[in-house]
Amino acid sequence: MPRKHPLSKEEIEVGRRLREAREQRKCPRSYLAHIVGVQPSVIIRIELGLAPLRYTLAVQIVYATQLSPFWLATGIGEQKSIVGLPPIEELRAPKNATFLEVYSGFISPIFEKFSSGKGSIKKLVSMQSERALQRQFLFRCLDNWMMPIPTNKLTDFIRRIVAFVKDLQKEYPEDAWELVILRQFEDEIRQRLPSGVSDSGKYSLTHVNGSVNTPPVTDQWPLLKKRLQKATAGTGGKSRLAEFLGAKLASVSQWLTDSKNAREPGAETALQMLQWVEHQERK
Repeated sequence: MPRKHPLSKEEIEVGRRLREAREQRKCPRSYLAHIVGVQPSVIIRIELGLAPLRYTLAVQIVYATQLSPFWLATGIGEQKSIVGLPPIEELRAPKNATFLEVYSGFISPIFEKFSSGKGSIKKLVSMQSERALQRQFLFRCLDNWMMPIPTNKLTDFIRRIVAFVKDLQKEYPEDAWELVILRQFEDEIRQRLPSGVSDSGKYSLTHVNGSVNTPPVTDQWPLLKKRLQKATAGTGGKSRLAEFLGAKLASVSQWLTDSKNAREPGAETALQMLQWVEHQERK
């Protein structure tokens, strides 16, 4: 049944860009629908311009695919990005609002002063100078902590640090979403400075040329994957790994397949996989 109110050209373009990004990632509609928890028909209708992309769904898609919300909304810049979207509850926007409505009304204004030339890129980058120093200090501490740990114990050591930090985070209040998204944006800008700053020191979203992506789970994933494939080759091998990870067997199969539909696991899952395969190889 046709919509009473046809979508705007901008909404249709969002659907078209979603399809473009999905196809470039060689991600079937069925798989994208699965990981964001909707029926494939929902993705189909959005991509064909028959239904708008709701903001709550966009949050999940951006997170799951590392898709730039700025590119999705405007077509400007790089497809991939480390910048996510804040939950709709934090924005106090209507729960049924479309992605473009929320982007235009809440998110885009944050960056207008930078894209219009009213703000200095140098000011934005310097905003986080203290945090950058603290980050470098933490990295040095982590290096020092890891030095005396036996190599075969490092995976467990890092996994326990991650678990500890997750619990520790709960003891601290969270900053406003505006500050969080600006910090994410600043991280991208810091890496794009050579091509993103004009002679006047002003920054424009249209000047983003470099590709800044969150790196793969690890550059060693192909090697880890081969070790996992060997360790799970026997009967019930994948099932045992799935049970250890607390994951679905289908997800494990998706991670370990060599087909074009293969997906990489998240960083924490990869660490658990490494711990499991090391244990299997010691048997």
